[in-house]
Amino acid sequence: MRTKNSECRTSDTPWCRSTRLIGVFAVIQLGLHAWFASSAADPRMWMPHAVAWILDVFLLLLAGVILWGVGRTLRYCGCPPKPWFIACNVLTFLLGMILASYPGLLTEFLAFPMNIFRADCATGWYFVIEYLGWTRLWPLLLSGVAVVLASRIPWREPSPKGMFLMALPVVLFSMVVLTGPAPHPLIYSVQDSSKAWLTGGKRVVPSLSRPTRSFSLADKASDVASTQLRNAKRLRYDHVLIFVMEGVTTDRFEREFLSRPQGYYAKVRDRSAWFSGYHTTNLDSYTSLIAMLTSVQVPYRCYANPHSYDAVNDSPNLVAALRQQECHTLYVSTAQYHPFIPVRRDWDRIMLMSDFPQREGLVTVAGSKVEEGVEDRAAIPAIVEFVKTHPRTLVMQEMLVGHSPQWMARMRKSQLEYYDEILLELLRDLEENQLIDRTLLVLVSDHGDRANSANARNYNVPLLVAGQGISPMRTSSLLSHMDLQQVICHFLADQPLPQGSESLLTVGSTERWVYGKVTARGNHLFIDNDTGAILSSHGRLNALSLYEQFQGLLNAFVLRYQP
Repeated sequence: MRTKNSECRTSDTPWCRSTRLIGVFAVIQLGLHAWFASSAADPRMWMPHAVAWILDVFLLLLAGVILWGVGRTLRYCGCPPKPWFIACNVLTFLLGMILASYPGLLTEFLAFPMNIFRADCATGWYFVIEYLGWTRLWPLLLSGVAVVLASRIPWREPSPKGMFLMALPVVLFSMVVLTGPAPHPLIYSVQDSSKAWLTGGKRVVPSLSRPTRSFSLADKASDVASTQLRNAKRLRYDHVLIFVMEGVTTDRFEREFLSRPQGYYAKVRDRSAWFSGYHTTNLDSYTSLIAMLTSVQVPYRCYANPHSYDAVNDSPNLVAALRQQECHTLYVSTAQYHPFIPVRRDWDRIMLMSDFPQREGLVTVAGSKVEEGVEDRAAIPAIVEFVKTHPRTLVMQEMLVGHSPQWMARMRKSQLEYYDEILLELLRDLEENQLIDRTLLVLVSDHGDRANSANARNYNVPLLVAGQGISPMRTSSLLSHMDLQQVICHFLADQPLPQGSESLLTVGSTERWVYGKVTARGNHLFIDNDTGAILSSHGRLNALSLYEQFQGLLNAFVLRYQP
């Protein structure tokens, strides 16, 4: 006669199939982590992948124990076991598929950790369609096929004692890892949510809402470029080159770039202006670039729903204003796929990775849909040729190096060291072609660390303008991306520099709905809209007043750009 224990260990029972799923998914996850750790070409990634795999096994075991306990309770209550056994298999399968989706993105996650529970349908859809791409979902397909095949193969379950001995080291190691931020998106999100619940402050302001009544707010910034350049009879420079660094803060720039003894800054110091009080208005690239070119602040999370602010791209902007001055305009990115280009309809030409010849020795990165590309150096010859062949030009290059940590691993040099090298190369090419005296060079960053939207330092970004005839100057006035047009107009057409503001409003990244205020005196206040709690503050800024100001900005934006 077969005992109950032997029956539970028979390979064709539903419960044993659920246990088998846990084992199969653990093996599949091991293979995925090994593959992506190897393909990262960065030895530092082996340890995070190994730890993440152990946490995968921990989650699978934890899910198995919870499902087993619920099943025993239901059986004790007299419920039929078969429906619950089926539910166990389905839930375990879904968990395994969720786990299979992230090993290929672990490198990016470690650089920009985010709480996945804060995502909504719009951000989730963007992530799959525009960032990940359907082709990057192959691990899910692989896992699903492997599990189906494994379920057809009979195998003997280990004894309860054997399972306990195998699970004990995993559980103990996981307990140690969980004392700090876990290199695992799901567990990190649980940690972050728990921390916010345990230590977060109380709600001090209501949630932001869509406008329900007429509201007006002065918003004439978008007319700056067209107004100042329309009446300009002569521009001091024939060529304007804007290089947008990826995710560089002012403190890093001063420490790692301005101090280089033989670097780019040493070459242009005597004909440059340095703006140490310059700030971004948003911790994402697309909305930062829009603010630079239109002088309009987008008061939304960038990629949650880009259609809600797309109309801003039709506003008067620097590109259209310089085209009226007979400038040929070029937007450059060395990414293979780039769906978010500011004022896209106003550029004469847009160049992406496929438009550049594949020179030997250039570093490329493959991965998620928007990370794939070739290093920024690939665009330098094309930029110089564009400037040579047109009497007046505007070129903006959105730098790609630094967007993914894979670049630093493959180049084995720091981000700012690389930027310095290619800018020196650009200077040499401009000098050789006798273009340097007619060129205004603008070096700016889009934003700081997107994953830390409550840190005021991440909104302070560098702006360095260089050109023949510029008197050396440094200013710490509080400026932002919305002032960039006027700054450029100052050097192009002798217009006044923008006056520094007393304060400015900021928006966090798509990762978290945070808004805040930074003042010229160094005070700041950041609020999490989801909880209504204060994330960080310095000085005596009033939370309710900030809420009302930001709601007013949102109201005015909707009334103007969402008819």
